[in-house]
Amino acid sequence: MKIHYKNKAGKWQVRDVVVDDSSTRIRAIKGDNRVTLNFSETEFFEFPIGSYCYFGDEEGASVNDKYTLEEPATFKMVHSRHFEYTLTMDSVQSRLRKFRMRTIADGELKFDFTGRPQDHLKLLVDNLNLRDKGWTVGECADKVEKHVAFNYTTCAEALNMMADAFETEWEIVGKCIHLRKVEYNKENEKPLVLEYGVGLKSGVGRQNSDQAKRFELLYIQGGEKNIDTAKYGNKSLLLPTNVTIKYDGSKFEDEKGFDPIKSTLYKTDEKGLFITRADKEQVTFEEASLDLTSINPSRVGEVGEVVIVDVEKNLYDFTDTTIGALDYEKYIIEGETMTVIFQSGMLAGREFEVRYYHEPTGKGDTAKMGNRFEIVPQQSDGWLPGGDFVPTAGDKYIVFHIALPDEYICDTPNKKGASWDMFRAGVKHFYNDQEGEFSYTGELNGLWAKQEWAKINGFLVMGGYVKIVDPRFCPDGSLIRIVSVKEDLNNRYAPIITLSNSTVGSSVSSELDKLAGQEVVVDDKHREAIQYSKRSYTGALETMRMLEIALSDKFSESISPIAITTMQVLVGDASLQYKYVDATGKALAVSYDNTTKRLSAPAGVIKHFTLGITTISPSHDDSEYQSWNMA
Repeated sequence: MKIHYKNKAGKWQVRDVVVDDSSTRIRAIKGDNRVTLNFSETEFFEFPIGSYCYFGDEEGASVNDKYTLEEPATFKMVHSRHFEYTLTMDSVQSRLRKFRMRTIADGELKFDFTGRPQDHLKLLVDNLNLRDKGWTVGECADKVEKHVAFNYTTCAEALNMMADAFETEWEIVGKCIHLRKVEYNKENEKPLVLEYGVGLKSGVGRQNSDQAKRFELLYIQGGEKNIDTAKYGNKSLLLPTNVTIKYDGSKFEDEKGFDPIKSTLYKTDEKGLFITRADKEQVTFEEASLDLTSINPSRVGEVGEVVIVDVEKNLYDFTDTTIGALDYEKYIIEGETMTVIFQSGMLAGREFEVRYYHEPTGKGDTAKMGNRFEIVPQQSDGWLPGGDFVPTAGDKYIVFHIALPDEYICDTPNKKGASWDMFRAGVKHFYNDQEGEFSYTGELNGLWAKQEWAKINGFLVMGGYVKIVDPRFCPDGSLIRIVSVKEDLNNRYAPIITLSNSTVGSSVSSELDKLAGQEVVVDDKHREAIQYSKRSYTGALETMRMLEIALSDKFSESISPIAITTMQVLVGDASLQYKYVDATGKALAVSYDNTTKRLSAPAGVIKHFTLGITTISPSHDDSEYQSWNMA
């Protein structure tokens, strides 16, 4: 093995070492890709950080075959003429462990982010390119938006967290990062066939996954945002009811490239709670559940023009000409205030109360365009929007606390809306589990592999599908994916391969990273509560000023002392109250029996002092007041 290193003069040199049989290369999906060199030297030599080697022939070697020393070599001196070395050489993906995830705008290390796979991956790539140029965004899984919290997280940890959030995998080819399931040769008409005696040595075996128990009914829990419980009839999003859809493993029946022969038919129940197979009767009646609370009825808008109303007062408006006929103001949920959460730009993740104007307002100098949002400033890390933290054209946003039209919730004729998005996500999860999760481990027969190397080498890639055949336990053959390969440097024709039909799951370290990220979620909730309190306080002050103007003839001006010491305080006014009275207008004789612990009130009337009053007058007749009979 040739190891390239820089001498003290800064010039590259080569040192040729003879590695022993314990030297290996290990590659795994969502795991390591490294070479371990074990060898002996007759004299001590310090291999500097940055030394590198190539796996295989250097001529024509790709960037994926280059391995670099990222940490000091370990050694043991047996005696003065015998030094045993272990060098762990990493692939280019090791650079992700060097850098920390942070926000691009202000460099925060503790933050959360919501977006689709391509949005998350772009954030990661942008982080890498700040320190190490040349990284690009590759292919991404088609998934709905997910929330991920980062807490002093390395880019390597962040990539695993993203893959776990979207229940998928990642692959790095050169400096291009893909965030999707790693699959190759799946559609090959002549896959590589492996069986005992033909390709595989003695010792091949199958292991069931911890999650190997297959389910036949899948409950789905949808999101609660933008749901008006009174109108919708449920507090969370439901599946479309009594519908079916076909899925072939990669495409649905209404998508191009759909294969009806390989498809499976799924259906929902009459209440929209669960999914089952429509082409197969239940046998085990095993149930499972899937959390899809991240899916809510929503529309992702794009900021068009930004109007600076008053910089000193932090007043900014923005328009969105793509809204069309959708008038957000008509769909505000009763008792709630419309807000927008920016999905990108300098205000990404920030939530603001807004007022929406669908039609143009004003005339002449005061004229304002339609499809316009007025942002209500908020005090959070200073007053926002303001300074560099303002909306810009092209920023994405989502409106919340509204109940959108049915086409955004469940449009069954066109198979669109949040309910159908949730149905498709559930079907994908169901399909991936229907064959059960298991893995095979086996070692290739070195003599056979060497003879057939030119034919089989292209199949032995991470994510490559091969066909396992055995007349005893797999007579019909089973397409299964390579998820890890261990290769001996001195015998490259007999790699140990691990085959599995399940998506590679999260590691223990990834789960620990998720726990650390919960601190960010708690901080966000705390900040939201403070922001809400500040908004409520600001609203209370504005209400107080309006009351002073409206009732100036009845009350004196408000006072603002340091402290008040008093025996009694009356808050509000009788005009805002109601009473329990009898038919003559006298107060009811309500009594409490301390022995039976019972409160007793006779039948009477609830009389309100403001509802139904349409005229301003110092006094009103009893007939003007709104009242209700009380049993």
